[in-house]
Amino acid sequence: MGFLLEKCTLYEFDNTILNNCIAFGCDNPDLNEFFSKDVLDYREALLGKSYCFTLDENPKIIVCAFTVSNDSIKANFLPNARGKKIKSYT
Repeated sequence: MGFLLEKCTLYEFDNTILNNCIAFGCDNPDLNEFFSKDVLDYREALLGKSYCFTLDENPKIIVCAFTVSNDSIKANFLPNARGKKIKSYT
């Protein structure tokens, strides 16, 4: 993660990003479509929030994009040690 921390800036994926950046592109056509057409609708429906890192030397370039889903992780389905650690926080 050194490259992202040193050479990029994290932003919420919003209209500003869509309007000012080169469209996000990767080898997965479904992800490309999501980040170009569906990302704002997904946020509006409260299904998740998307973020991206843009290159500091050229902020129009999106280096990576990701979405944090508004769902839950069931501690019962985690491996034993991890499940116990998560359950200790609740």
